[in-house]
Amino acid sequence: MRGVALIELRRAGAFANLVLAFGALMAVGLLREPFAAYHVVALALAVGCAAPVPRRRGPTRSQHWKDRLMGEWIKLKASDGFELSAWRAEPKGAPRGGVVVVQEIFGVNAHIRSVADGFAADGYLAIAPAIFDRAERGFDVGYEPETMARGVALAGKLSRELIQLDVAAAIAAAGSAGNVGVVGYCLGGTVAWVAAALTQGLSAAVGYYGGGIIGLKELKPRVPTMLHFGEKDQHIPLAGVREIAAAHPDTPVFTYPTGGHAFNRYGNAAYDAPSATLARQRTMAFFASKLG
Repeated sequence: MRGVALIELRRAGAFANLVLAFGALMAVGLLREPFAAYHVVALALAVGCAAPVPRRRGPTRSQHWKDRLMGEWIKLKASDGFELSAWRAEPKGAPRGGVVVVQEIFGVNAHIRSVADGFAADGYLAIAPAIFDRAERGFDVGYEPETMARGVALAGKLSRELIQLDVAAAIAAAGSAGNVGVVGYCLGGTVAWVAAALTQGLSAAVGYYGGGIIGLKELKPRVPTMLHFGEKDQHIPLAGVREIAAAHPDTPVFTYPTGGHAFNRYGNAAYDAPSATLARQRTMAFFASKLG
């Protein structure tokens, strides 16, 4: 792994990120709140998920999957009675298993829906729960600074426990296909890590560039887990990634020399084909061995 890159504050979103991070620190320092895991996650979200990334023209992920979406919107009911939306994509034949796809801070947007479609194209029943529905229903945005700030704010309104209730509902729904894995990206990468440790019904978990995992490295996954990080990620220090790997020697923690943050976000400037391709190959082989 390469040395830790200096964080480059980008013009549009950096100030909002700093304000959010400062607010979390104020809660701890001035309001005398105990420093807990949710503060770590809030800070990680502020610096790790909300950095503005310029958009670029190019094919969408849904175009990549034969120019059409494979799924549809459904409703799930969590154990506390809350009803949330979810994107459900079915394979053409008998499913090999189920995969729960957990969003970034931008909602179950076109990118996340197409990621779910991709898993369906590879034979899995894929379900992407709208974990922001408890704070704002139908949140589905792009990557502009103002929408990033909204996404960070929504994430801050939700507790880890409530998010896991919604993930559990998706796991239960995907369970009709057999063994279930969870995969998440950025915020979702951290959610997948927590689910691997605390939520029932899983057989495997994969997290992509989940910055909050560093502050939650004391959690012990109860199912086989794999993690992916970009070595050029300006928001997740490699030193922290090394801490995760050292604390969990049985967990594969892969880093990618050319990958930055959100390197799997197809059709966006953050996308890095060599990193995304290799990470997906590893993820699919991992799921094949654990789910079928």
